[in-house]
Amino acid sequence: MLWKEIDKYYGQKDVCIPVLGSGITRMDGAWGASLTQQELLDIIIWSYRLSPYKNKSPYKLHIVCKRCDNFSVNKIGEKI
Repeated sequence: MLWKEIDKYYGQKDVCIPVLGSGITRMDGAWGASLTQQELLDIIIWSYRLSPYKNKSPYKLHIVCKRCDNFSVNKIGEKI
């Protein structure tokens, strides 16, 4: 589980991760190629919300996104 491993190794630090699957990260299956960066970000955020493993305050999770058309943090959750 992604969040368990991040908590295990970085539980006492700020963590920065990219939007997984939006660049050189490969996702198995045909659906991986068809997801937009916005949809991938929604999946990451929802999986973090549902996970019992969280960064403890004052440490933060930063998700790094590349600039692209039709992407905005204001649109998070609109398609879910």
